[in-house]
Amino acid sequence: MERKFIYVILSVIILTLAMFLSYTYIFSDNDNDLPQLSDYEISDYEMDGNTVIQSPLNNSEVSGTVDIITYVETCNCTGKTKLYVDGTFINYGIGDSTEYMIVFDGQWVEVFHNEWDTTEFENGPHEIEMLGKHDEYGDKITLIVNN
Repeated sequence: MERKFIYVILSVIILTLAMFLSYTYIFSDNDNDLPQLSDYEISDYEMDGNTVIQSPLNNSEVSGTVDIITYVETCNCTGKTKLYVDGTFINYGIGDSTEYMIVFDGQWVEVFHNEWDTTEFENGPHEIEMLGKHDEYGDKITLIVNN
């Protein structure tokens, strides 16, 4: 019985180590053109279970297709971010393929990208709302379209 217990413990340790090494490899892949997490300042944000729009900044002027980058504190659930412009649903976010999850302030944070085609909207200010995996967590900013 003791021998089985030791084998189980060793198996768990080996699997944990293998997972850690694979995460280290996957999350350190910086060879493509997607923005890297190191390009953004996140030290000023407290996640507290919230969703934070990281980029672009509030009241920024935008044109063309805009990549809205959002950080979402992870949970034991599945889901995606949801982009709303002026209260109208636009699309679901896509997890970042190079740095999908990072550890921030001792917690796992997921990185999502939502694209917004501003050419389909009039010039001027628009309210951007990003809902996290749970609709009670979200963030709002205003972006000024100038096409």
